[in-house]
Amino acid sequence: MSEKDKEFVEGYHKARPFDRELVIERIKATKLEAELQERAINFLRSLADAPKPDAAPSDTLGS
Repeated sequence: MSEKDKEFVEGYHKARPFDRELVIERIKATKLEAELQERAINFLRSLADAPKPDAAPSDTLGS
């Protein structure tokens, strides 16, 4: 993947997190060469986790 493509995927995932395991499952179902599959999966696993719903920022300042 080009750096530009990686930045796009990272930005998209940050704005609208996707189901990483589903995407990995779909990559594995493709006919990509094993090395390319591995690189794609490693990249997906390197993405930051989506914030947890209970980890919402506080509504009050200073807390």
